Amino acid sequence: MNSEHMSEKEITHLMDELQADLKGLFPVREEAATAYLDKLSVLAERVDEEVLQSSKVSELIGSCPVEVITTNHRNHARFMATVFALNLPSLLVRVIPWAYRVYTNRGVSLSYFTAECQAWINAVDQELDPAFAEQIRRVYSWMIDHHEDMKQLSQEIDVFSAQTNDWSEELNSLLSSLLSGDTQSVQQLAESEAREVADLPRLYMDLIQPVMYRIGSLWADGEVTVAQEHMATAVVSRIIAGTYQRLQLFAQKDHGAKGTAVVSCASKEFHELGARIIADLMELDGWDVTFMGANIPEEDFHHMVVDKQPDVVALSATVPSHLLNIKRMVNRIREEESLAHTLILAGGQALSLAPESAQSLNVDGIAHNGYEAREILAQWQEKDG
Repeated sequence: MNSEHMSEKEITHLMDELQADLKGLFPVREEAATAYLDKLSVLAERVDEEVLQSSKVSELIGSCPVEVITTNHRNHARFMATVFALNLPSLLVRVIPWAYRVYTNRGVSLSYFTAECQAWINAVDQELDPAFAEQIRRVYSWMIDHHEDMKQLSQEIDVFSAQTNDWSEELNSLLSSLLSGDTQSVQQLAESEAREVADLPRLYMDLIQPVMYRIGSLWADGEVTVAQEHMATAVVSRIIAGTYQRLQLFAQKDHGAKGTAVVSCASKEFHELGARIIADLMELDGWDVTFMGANIPEEDFHHMVVDKQPDVVALSATVPSHLLNIKRMVNRIREEESLAHTLILAGGQALSLAPESAQSLNVDGIAHNGYEAREILAQWQEKDG
């Protein structure tokens, strides 16, 4: 790899060039995207077979465990199905370099990525109608052709950027406490920083969120284990729950004055921290919130929304492939006449990576963080008079 780092201007220029070039291959026909999604499991099995039975398998996957490779193939397939179905070529350009970074830090060779793309080409040729296969094949061929660009960008971009230019000693201390599982220190920080409900936005958005993004970045670089990441999330969840109880957000004098809301993660989405923060901030601002948490089955979610008849539904997704789940959940809401009044807000890391998805998801707004969510909700309130 090139050891010289690119300037921010050079990165932006290259990303813009790649996105403009790739857009020429989109949109993929709806029938082709559907065929790819329907055959996802079979396609992934064929890719497993070709990669793992290659005479160069040791060179390709290096020290990376086989189960990580096969899981990657299924994650990749769900991601690409989302890109195809929602017409999001820019998302591919943003995420593929990150995938290079994650898996090379887990032992795979750079040659694995072109071999994997070729395996996907072979799989779609074998399993899909030729007219559909051609639409999919040309995107994978583009990825092979731009392998060197992806290698370079993998050194430069970070989808888990801390979203702060001022990385302070306070943030560093919180990071250290979370990675060591020091709940007591984190609790003391929360009590110091959030003495009253008005302090919550700073605690959540200026301290907890950037540190959790940094932990995600460290995980991508192989410097933090899955166990540490989960432990940090568990500590933060305990602190947020304790802060909610301590400050009695549910007992605010204007509780429910703004209207009713249902806040939930996308189905199959296990990262609930962002949704929990939005739920708490909405309660702080006077909303009557039903928080549904992580991995809610789509049918159960829909029944709850129909039953609650909320003014607002807020949905969160961290994993980009879960954007398809959000689309299905939104479509069900839009089909209900009784929910014609309901406004839908979407957010989370997946939406930050694909802000252009608002139209394809048919949502009323996208928020990149809690501050933006509060601003959008306030604007909706003003319009309603």
